[in-house]
This record gives sequence, structure tokens and C-alpha cells, in this order.
Amino acid sequence: MSRIITLPNNNEIKEGGEPQNSPHVLSLKTPKKTQTKRCVDIIDPNPKKTRPKAIPKKSRPARKTELLRMGAIAVTIVFLLNIAQMYPKTKQAANATLDAAYAGVESLLEVTPTDISKTTQAFEVAFEKFETAQEMIWYLTDQPSEVMNSNKHLKTATNLLETGEAVSSAGQLFALFAGDIETALANIFQESSEGKPSITEELSSAFQAYIPEAQGELKKAQDHLSEIETKVLPDEYQEQVVLVTEQIAALNTFLEEISANFPLILELLGNEYPQKYMILLENNSELRPGGGFIGSFLIVDLNDGYIDNIEFHDVYEYDGAFNEYIEPPVSEIEYLTCCWGLRDANYSPDYAVSSEAVAWFFEKEGGPTVDHVLMVDLDFVTDLLDVVGPIEIEGLEGELTGENFELVMSYVVESKLEGVDAPKSILGDVIPVIKEKITEPQNLLGVVGTLLSAMQSKHVAAYSLDEDLQAFWEGINVDGQLYMPGENEDYLLVTTSGIGGNKTDRYTYQDIEHKTLISSDGTLLNQLTIIREHVWDEDVEMWQMETLGDFGFETISEEVRSILGAGDNVSGIRVYVPYGAQLLSVEGELEKEIETFYDEDLELDYFYAIVRTPAGEESQIEITYSLPFTLEIDPVDDYFLYVETQPGAINTTFTKEIIAPNLTSHAFYPKNEFTETADLTYTYTTNLNRPLHLGGVFSN
Repeated sequence: MSRIITLPNNNEIKEGGEPQNSPHVLSLKTPKKTQTKRCVDIIDPNPKKTRPKAIPKKSRPARKTELLRMGAIAVTIVFLLNIAQMYPKTKQAANATLDAAYAGVESLLEVTPTDISKTTQAFEVAFEKFETAQEMIWYLTDQPSEVMNSNKHLKTATNLLETGEAVSSAGQLFALFAGDIETALANIFQESSEGKPSITEELSSAFQAYIPEAQGELKKAQDHLSEIETKVLPDEYQEQVVLVTEQIAALNTFLEEISANFPLILELLGNEYPQKYMILLENNSELRPGGGFIGSFLIVDLNDGYIDNIEFHDVYEYDGAFNEYIEPPVSEIEYLTCCWGLRDANYSPDYAVSSEAVAWFFEKEGGPTVDHVLMVDLDFVTDLLDVVGPIEIEGLEGELTGENFELVMSYVVESKLEGVDAPKSILGDVIPVIKEKITEPQNLLGVVGTLLSAMQSKHVAAYSLDEDLQAFWEGINVDGQLYMPGENEDYLLVTTSGIGGNKTDRYTYQDIEHKTLISSDGTLLNQLTIIREHVWDEDVEMWQMETLGDFGFETISEEVRSILGAGDNVSGIRVYVPYGAQLLSVEGELEKEIETFYDEDLELDYFYAIVRTPAGEESQIEITYSLPFTLEIDPVDDYFLYVETQPGAINTTFTKEIIAPNLTSHAFYPKNEFTETADLTYTYTTNLNRPLHLGGVFSN
């Protein structure tokens, strides 16, 4: 009956948080960490490498925010169901109390986040049942304080019941808050604020009316739980008491953070002053270091929660009219274009760095000053369509879904079906329809879950010129900034940039194998192997033809066919490593000699190579380099690697091998995830869809 919903703590919400060092109990000399907040240890416990037979289709885990359910409630109530065991001498009263407690549980199980009126009623009924339970044992609990304190069973029962009351009371307040919020949000992001009630004022009023009181009730629950004598409970429930206490404490902390940030949320909605957003629509089928190709963008003015203005722009409206030469910050841009422009401004894998360049370029090319730069890519849009359902666009014969959206849009744009001068105007027709879908109340939870998942996997990012608002984005882990390694810490980030304009990154799978040899004297040697497989084949082509045929498109020109996946995948690959790493050797199929660069923004070195992979084939490069530090194994030391992810990247598998033939291993992180072989090689494999932090402890 019990169900626990784990609320993310601050470190889990963030990509950051301080990286966990070795769990070994000896006194170790651990790597000195920077003051960055960017190191969470998010590891996929069940890594799986897949290859599609036809169209590559990633799994999209459904995540739903169930704040109103509050897992702490269900676990707390379970304790009440054991009252009969604690009061054998008052069995009749206990049975009656049990009946009331059961009724309270049944009422709480009626909580439905998508039905606010039903949720409110469920919490009200539960609260009444707990009051009934209290009344049934009043003659047991209505004793002088010294009697109550001396009877641990009575005191525990009372605290459990009062915890249930406090939590269900908080639940009522949450439900009422959600009801008012639902009413206010019914108009959010609608057009024009003129003459309409203030959405931000309604949100603020709802928050102040319910959330502080709800926090007070949860604080009461914490106080009651702290007074419980767990030893009088059955063994199987004692751990759950501790767990539910942690749950409620985490919820309180979460609400405290929300309370602190609520004024910033209102500011982002245009509470005091209108806010201008630039929303980049990036195509991650054609990757760039900072995400996908910036083919188009929106300019949105938010005022008091309303959209006072929304404009769709093709990036070439500005780049095409701009004739000034701007020297690019990295020389490799010459492989992408003849001159640097807004379309290639996301040159850095750090979203803050790229966003500053985007905002600067936009204003330089004649656009207005913006307050915020947001990024969404194709994967986020397709995930949204999976949640909100298919959409219909005037002029298209079929329905757009998460599965066919990227293909159909790419075909329409690249075939210039909307005209040579405005090939991307179809996107301007799609956006209002998606906007209407995602603001429908029944889709709200699914949209929020999709957003949270996209934030973690870097398919959505945000940047604000205001420092306080930028700190807010950092706090909810949507800022896209990179973790900077500390002294004596290994680091790896592999980024790719599509060269030639093809959308073949959608069909290119990448295996990254990173091996570290630790010698007995502590020297470290890394070997990186990157295997790229272009999986476009006849099955994919058949799927494309059938899908486009459903929309009435019967032919694909050779040029468009090449762009949609049949062409060679040509990628500029950056391999970010710690500053001072020395390149020793390179093997594999390279278009030109590998180069070494220093990234001043990130204070990291990176190796740059161009790799070509024809459809249906594999390519491979192998890079060997030494690290600029050694381990001091005297008597023990730890090795840690931070693996960063490229924004917008998909289809990447990562394998880590630690080879220590002359050393003794003591522990690995993550625990129980490394596999040991007879030659003292330790291996870990996962899908690289979020940052990793891993390593081990070794001695002579």
C-alpha cells in the first residue's frame, strides 16, 4: 500500500553539486575541486546499446510530477495500520481507529493530479478520517503529559496520527493552491495583456494564501515524527519511519527553495517589466558544439504572463542581410561557412558562452536587445508531440507525430515546398498549434515531465543577461554551463559539428571508448577510441518514402535524399581534455591531420579532427595522450574522470576502462557498476545521455 515519491534534492535537480570522491575509508589525497556547482553523478544503471533496423528511435521515458500525491503520506499512513499490535488491551478502540485510518488511506488514494476538484475532496475526506481516528482514542491519549510521556506506545500512536493529520492538511492546501494556479494558468501565454487581469498577481496571491501555511503543516509533521519512539514499532516499519522523515524534510527544503525563487519566476513572466525572449529552434540532426544548427528562432515578448508579441524568423533573414566580416573565435568555423554569423554563433559547448555570442550577433545584425536566450531542439519537440498527441497543419495531408515530425519538416524545408524565399515558413504554422496543445490542462503534467527530462539531457537550455535570473537557471539545472575540472582530475567531452549541411547526425551512432592505464608510479596514459556508424540504409529509405507518401509526397530528389540521411556524415570532432595533456599518437580515417587547440573560455585543451563516414559504413579514430598530472600512490590514491555531454547529442554509448595491472583496487564509483577481468581491467558501459562522474581507489 505504501508508495514513496522521491523528491529531487538540490544536487539531483542540478547537473552540478560537488562530485563525490572516493568512498574508501582510508585517508586519501583527493583531487582538488573547483568551486563549480556542476558535478552530479547521474548514471544510467542499466546501460543498453541499440541499433535500429530501420529508423533510429530513442526511448523516451515518461516522467510525471506528482507533487499532490506526496509519497510521504502513503508511507506515514502505513504506520497507523499497525495500531492493533501496539494496543492489545484496547482492541475494540484500536479496530475502530484502524477502520478510520483505512478510510483515510482510501481517500488519499483518490488523489488525482489532473483533477483538482477530486484531489481537494480526497484530502478533505482524509483529514476528516484522521480526526475521527483521534477522537476514537481520546480517552487513551487525553492523559497528563507525564503519563503520555511515560507510555511510549501511546505517544507514538498520537504522533503518528497527528503526522497523518498534518500531512493531509498540507495536502488540502496544496490542492487548493493547485486549483487557483490552474485558474490563473488558463490564460498564461495567451496573446495580449491589454485590459486583462494580471496573471502574475493571481499567481502571487495563490502562493501567499496557501504555501506558507502548507509549509507550517509539514513542519508540524516533522516535529511529530521526530518524537516517535521507533523501537516500539515492528521491525519492518522502523526503517520506513526514517525514510518518511527524510521525505518530508526534502519536501520542506524543496518548498523553501520555491519560495525563495518565486519572485524570480514572476519576473521571468514579466511581472514588473516586459521580458524579451529569443528562443533558438535548433536542429540537432545537424549538430554544432553548442547544440544543433540554428536554422530559425522566435522573438517573444512576455508581459504580466501574457504574450504581447511573438515573431518567427529564419536565421538567414539576418545573416543574409549582414555583410560585415567578423573574425570567428575558433578557426574550425572555416570548415562550416565562409564567414561567421548568427547561424553558427553556438560555437561553444558551454551554453552561457554561446548565448552571449548569439545575443551579441543578433543585435549586431539589426535585431533588438534581448533579456533571455532559450534553446530547444528537435528531440524536445518530438518528445512533446509524443505527450500532447498528433497535430494537424493546414496544407499537410497527414498528422504530425513525434515519430515523423523531423522527417516531414526537413523534407518540406529542404524541398522548398513553401517557396524559395521562405522555405521554413511551415515552422511558423506549426508553432501556434503546438503552443495551444501544451497549454491544455490535461497535458500539463506530461509537458512538465518532458521538460525536466530535456533539461537533464541538454535538449533545452536557458540563459539570462541578468545575474539573478541566470542564477535561477543554474539552480534548476537548465543553464547548460559546463563543469570545470579541478586539479588532478581527468576530463572528457567529445563534440561533433556537421559539415556540409546534411542532417545525417540523426542516423549516426557513436561509441566512445576511454581507457586509462595507471602505472605503479602513478603516471596516467589515456587512449580514446571513437567509432562512428552511419546506419542509414535501404530500410531507412523505405520508411522515409512510406512516411512521406502518407503526406502526399511521392518523390525525393537526389539532393534532398542526401540531406535527409543518404549522404556522407562529415563531422568536425573536438575532444576536450585537461589543460596540458600531451598528444602522443593518432590512428584512423581522418580527412586531415589532427590539430590541438586551447579553449580560452573553458581553459581546456581540445584535439580537433574531421571524420567522414559514408552511409552504411563505420569510421574509427584512436587518440593516445598523456595526462598532465600523476597519482601519488603513497600508500593509496584515487583516479576520477568527469565525462561531459554535448548539448543536443543523441545515439552515443560510452565505455570506460581502467587498467591497473600492478596495483590493488579498493573501491569504484559508481558502486557495483564496474566489471573486473582477469588481467585487472575494470570496465563500465552506459548510454551517454547525461554527465558522468566515475573512478576508483588504488594502492601498491
